Amino acid sequence: MNSRRLPPLTAPIAASLAFSAIFIARTTFLVDGTRVFTLFDDAMISMRYARNLAAGHGLVWNAAQPPVEGYTNFLWTLWMAVVHLAPVPESKVAAIVMLTGAVILAATIVIVARIAAELAPESPRAVSIAAWLTALYYPLIYWTLRGMEVGLVTLTLSACVWLSLRQADRFRARDLAVLAALMAAGVLTRPDVVVPCVVVAAFSVWTARPADRRLVALVLAAAIAATFAMHTGFRLWYYGDPLPNTYYLKVTGAPLSARLERGLRGVLGIGALHLMVPAALGIGYLATRGRSIARVRRGGTLLVALAAAAHAYSAYVGGDAWESMLYANRYVAPAVPALLALTAIAIDDLVRDESRSARRNIAVAGLFVLAAVLTAIAPIITQGLSASSTDERLRIVRVALTLAPVVMLPFAPRARSFSAGVITLGCLVAINGLAFSIWLDHNAFYAEDDAWTTRYGLALRAATRDDATIAVTWAGAIPYFSHRTTVDLLGKSDRAIARMARQPTAGFDPGHDKWDYHYSVGELRPDVVAQLWHASDADRAAVERAGYVPIAPWVFARADSARVDRAVVQQAACAILRDDPYVLGATRRTLPDAEDLVARYCRE
Repeated sequence: MNSRRLPPLTAPIAASLAFSAIFIARTTFLVDGTRVFTLFDDAMISMRYARNLAAGHGLVWNAAQPPVEGYTNFLWTLWMAVVHLAPVPESKVAAIVMLTGAVILAATIVIVARIAAELAPESPRAVSIAAWLTALYYPLIYWTLRGMEVGLVTLTLSACVWLSLRQADRFRARDLAVLAALMAAGVLTRPDVVVPCVVVAAFSVWTARPADRRLVALVLAAAIAATFAMHTGFRLWYYGDPLPNTYYLKVTGAPLSARLERGLRGVLGIGALHLMVPAALGIGYLATRGRSIARVRRGGTLLVALAAAAHAYSAYVGGDAWESMLYANRYVAPAVPALLALTAIAIDDLVRDESRSARRNIAVAGLFVLAAVLTAIAPIITQGLSASSTDERLRIVRVALTLAPVVMLPFAPRARSFSAGVITLGCLVAINGLAFSIWLDHNAFYAEDDAWTTRYGLALRAATRDDATIAVTWAGAIPYFSHRTTVDLLGKSDRAIARMARQPTAGFDPGHDKWDYHYSVGELRPDVVAQLWHASDADRAAVERAGYVPIAPWVFARADSARVDRAVVQQAACAILRDDPYVLGATRRTLPDAEDLVARYCRE
């Protein structure tokens, strides 16, 4: 089999599309009898920019205000703008983005299968395993179907890897041109995609024939550098800054030591509970069996280097804001599917090699035993969810399935297909078990939050005049559905907040450790303060002194504003606070008696 001929991929693609449909359906909800689709809150920030662009206001956060680049996914935001031109109700616009994600996931399966075929053209089983590992890779599913640009980055990067591997075997001018175009698209999708693009470009230059090396280097370097330079020029012209506003918000003012400390903790957590098994299988195979096969040795080096670069970059910037999910974040996830192709080849080799040493069997068995032990001692759930009896039962199932390959290893050469399936299943559970378990019992992370922020945004729209201004910390669905000029208290779309010093009591928390109520409330004077962040009694008192009347805990109306129906805002806020007394701005650390405060304002 060569790279142009793949085994049938119908089953993994069908499974991917079916799961995408179920995943999307579970994140929808009803508002006054209307089925509503929404996205991860950061994706809804991009949706607001996209809608303003589609409406002719420009690529801005607030119409008729100076532009601020509060997004980092230019190409994805442009696609969202195109989506907003579709003749569908606002409640269904996000569905198109999610369906786009489902198609991207299916396409990624094909590309990763082609990567495996380039490395192991004689092993159709390895190609099929790579397709299944990709189809069921939950972090990629989650980030993509919740509307983030991660899926597009992953597809683009995986295609770059595949073309680079093809180039290593045989130079084709067309492949080089497509590779350069894909790198340009990747850098336009997220500026930090320049890091993996440089890794792929370096590999392409290294593996090119001496006669072609100069041309490959010039074309790929020009594609990366010119795209980055032109986008930077656009930023300077349109926004007045060379980098996105979120860069200044998340990175500036944070010592490298603080970023590395938090980032490395995230990398270690991801490694131990999420990627240990596939990485160990793939790298172990590359270091032993694969080193004697030039194609595998060469291509595997690229896949490992790509994953290492993604982890290093994640550590450098301090990780993502949601590391407590305990699976690959938005920086790491795009590099994983290509690595899974190497894992698939390793699994296939395990069942095909009849001369395996006892030492190798013991090492692989020990790996799965260690993964099972970590599964047994790890938290049942994460992100502050309440554990249930189902969560405990699912943990027992995860431990059992992770141990299943240990039982099958001695029989692998005599029952190859079945053994490959069991080992692949054990690998999938080691990678995704915790994430899938939480999804089964609790739905996707933040799906409930996305629902209440949407309802709150719609309520604020109904309770305020068109010319009203609101202040929020959840800067995605609330501003999007409220259609109101918005003050972003955490500064993603506020140049002044992004350049302020970090709050000393917050610790390093990218994108969530800069705020200033004196500026955002006292100077910008929104009509409604719909939320606060880590609010204490002192914060609430300061807002009141600025001329605001408390409507509900952490919710205020400007005393002299006639643009607000206070009763409707209070009703909407209290409906949210009864479910979670802390969600609109307090923390148990700053205000442990939030329940009493909610009871005082929100009597039935």
